Amino acid sequence: PKPGTYDLTVNAAKTARSKGITILGLAASGVDDAAEYLLRVFAAVTGGRHLFLTDDSGIGGSHQEPKIQCYQVTRLDALLVRVLKSQLVGERVEPTPQEIIREVG
Repeated sequence: PKPGTYDLTVNAAKTARSKGITILGLAASGVDDAAEYLLRVFAAVTGGRHLFLTDDSGIGGSHQEPKIQCYQVTRLDALLVRVLKSQLVGERVEPTPQEIIREVG
């Protein structure tokens, strides 16, 4: 969104929540700080999750370093399966040790 329209954007996320829509944001190469912030807000407001690619993925250009202290890196396909399964069963599904490429923090 353009500067000055953030309230409209956040209100759209609130509307999505009221309709039972969960937003799972995925930050990839080229995502600036403002866009990442909004993806995080969408996830928080709608009960979703904020996901991100790292340079481990080999997808796209270079990616920002994650702004969290602790995270696990897995393949994107495995991540998406786990996150969607978590949404369907109503509890977090953790990666198996074999799925973890690296851990930080």
